[in-house]
Amino acid sequence: MLRPGVQRGVLGFILGIVLGVALITVIRLVMGLAPLSGAAVLFGGFGGLFGWLWGVGSFNPYSHEHHGIEHAIEANEPTPLAKLLHAARSATPGIREQVKPLIRPMMVALGVCVAAVAIFMVLGIVLTALNVPIARVQTETASASPMTAAGSITLPFGDGVQVNKTVFFVILSVVILGILGGLAIGLALMMNALSAQVEKAKQSPDTPLAEEPPTFRLIDFFLTWVNDILQGTKDSISR
Repeated sequence: MLRPGVQRGVLGFILGIVLGVALITVIRLVMGLAPLSGAAVLFGGFGGLFGWLWGVGSFNPYSHEHHGIEHAIEANEPTPLAKLLHAARSATPGIREQVKPLIRPMMVALGVCVAAVAIFMVLGIVLTALNVPIARVQTETASASPMTAAGSITLPFGDGVQVNKTVFFVILSVVILGILGGLAIGLALMMNALSAQVEKAKQSPDTPLAEEPPTFRLIDFFLTWVNDILQGTKDSISR
């Protein structure tokens, strides 16, 4: 299925149509416009076209050669996706060991958050049942209230871009969660690489360096210089 051909072309065609329609729909929702079938068909057609070309191998460097796809299959060179999957599989054991000690604290924190939300929900229900006001009405217009899904907000771009509040909230949530997920994955990969280097250093023979690195010598000179200044100041005060 991953090799260029008709099967991957059909799969790319379908995925291209879906991604093209989804792209123009999201763009129109962000701009505060209703979905339009004509634009969806146009973008879906272009997406399907590029998906089909990708599927049959038109973007492969071997595609311009005679029987180039057959040569590419015979060469069996790993694709960037295959390299990425191999790196992810290689790093999975280390990441699992790094994440395993964090599962219990994360579950405890999640339980505390759920308990806090449940307590506030129960308090809200009780206060509402007792007709105790828990919020002050500031506007009678639903589109002007931040607590309703109706209405739009104005983004500070150009003359002001009108964006639906619900769409903006969804996009902002996805971006924030994506950034947090990317940072988590980056930290996990970094800790996995550092732990591998630490294990390698532990297994290496205990042989001191023949010459101290220049950076360490510079740091030692600076610390010695500061120590001499402080010691001289102390001696002058004590006299």
